[in-house]
Amino acid sequence: MTTMRHAPAAPVREPGSVRVAFWLWVTGLVLTVPVVLLSRFGAPERGANPVGSLLLLALAIWALLRFATGRPLARAALCGFAGFCVLGTTFDLIVLNALPEWDPLLTLHVWAGGSRAAFLVVAAVLSYTGSACDYFGTAPPRTAPAASRSAVTAWGVAIAAVAGQLLIAFSVLLPSGGPTWLDWAVLNAEDTLQAALGLCLLPAWCSVLWQFRLGSRWALVTLVVLGTLVGIGEGYVLGTLDGLAPVLAAVHLTATVAAVVLSWRRRTRS
Repeated sequence: MTTMRHAPAAPVREPGSVRVAFWLWVTGLVLTVPVVLLSRFGAPERGANPVGSLLLLALAIWALLRFATGRPLARAALCGFAGFCVLGTTFDLIVLNALPEWDPLLTLHVWAGGSRAAFLVVAAVLSYTGSACDYFGTAPPRTAPAASRSAVTAWGVAIAAVAGQLLIAFSVLLPSGGPTWLDWAVLNAEDTLQAALGLCLLPAWCSVLWQFRLGSRWALVTLVVLGTLVGIGEGYVLGTLDGLAPVLAAVHLTATVAAVVLSWRRRTRS
């Protein structure tokens, strides 16, 4: 009995849009350095934390290296980083317009952030052109059978619960009614941007879920690690009993436990 051997698929050539996007990502990340420095010295009202910004930059560099190898997760993470930069620049511009006097350092900070955001937005658009999607769609072969629909749904519910909490935190921290944007810059800017960062990284989390649906083992490990880390924080949210957040925290914990059980059952059967 003879077996049919299929010729290996020819590797997809990196399209020009991906190459251009890669160098635009590089330019945007390089511009992050002066943005971080100017945020430290030019925008002290906002309580900028350079350590957190540098850590975020390091993660973006890691995603950029993975982007060069055609990883969809890296593309989603970089686009989330671009959205966060656009939102941060928008906040800085609002604060700049609200200042009673002209601030040269903050003005330079806004210009640097705006230039960075422009490069990153163009890179994000080029990363989702038709040829780029074909390139990022050439994923390596599955390392395990496809995940069950029930496990994928449970993980999706857990992610949606976290998204709801982030949306609530983001909307509550924005100035509305009484506080001005300058008051926000002094009191709530850092917490608001942290919630915004979580929202901007949700597409990357969803990309991990998509890889899990296709049968990736590393995606399952990533989902379990993220679910566990977020679940630790949810324990504190449950103790607050304040508004809708504890309910969403309970939904996340329940869905995460169910997702782990369903995922493990699927693996043991396969």
